[in-house]
Amino acid sequence: MKVYSILMVLALFLAQDCNNRTTDNSSTDDTTVDLGEKRILIKMQKNPCFGKCPIYDISIYTDGYVEYNGQRFADKLGKYSKEIPTALVHDLYKEFNTIGFMEMIEIFPTKLPDLPKTRITFHPDAATKHTVVGDKYRPEELLALDKKLTDIANSEGWTLLEKKENSKNLPDYFIRDQIITKFNKDIDIPTYIESHKQYGLDIKKRIAPKSDLWLLTFDTLKINPSDMLLLLKDSEEVEIAEFNKQLNNRNGRN
Repeated sequence: MKVYSILMVLALFLAQDCNNRTTDNSSTDDTTVDLGEKRILIKMQKNPCFGKCPIYDISIYTDGYVEYNGQRFADKLGKYSKEIPTALVHDLYKEFNTIGFMEMIEIFPTKLPDLPKTRITFHPDAATKHTVVGDKYRPEELLALDKKLTDIANSEGWTLLEKKENSKNLPDYFIRDQIITKFNKDIDIPTYIESHKQYGLDIKKRIAPKSDLWLLTFDTLKINPSDMLLLLKDSEEVEIAEFNKQLNNRNGRN
């Protein structure tokens, strides 16, 4: 009888200990991740399409600060900011890791060239980043993550930082289908050009031997010239982008 009582007490003790361990583990799962000093953790860029797709980008910082830049056809035009809960930032960080974002291919092939492309970049730490580009033909888990980021972009409570003025017609001396571009170092330029082939983007020539400036061309029937310039300027791979100009016409000479 004494042995039975001892066994019962021991069983209760083990059950309580197991319960405590389960509670401890669940609290560990809920703890936040140390993301280090303030920096961009996630950036999502919605690119142009053949129609009037919203063009904007959103940057989420490790401390919950968020920047939004609406360019064309978006509900908010201009630069905005807001704060989101750090718990949400940490949940997003965990979800990127859960779906294996860092191991995903960089470009998901499309079945329809006129679909808008979404570009998502994840910075798990200050020295590492990975970018994935695609449209609706991406894995379901990536589309679900895209929706969460889009919901943040479309949420309320933004503070206007800089109003975007209505775009004006390009000057006559601008060559509408040619953009002079300087890429960042260590960028695979042919791969970048290939990722934008739906716009007819191509390399016309190098500006000069040993120059790091390239003259790019594109199809103005597939994308508005201003949208193409915005797309290049907002790409992390591009340092400088501006329209090529007819200097003779600009100076009033033939």
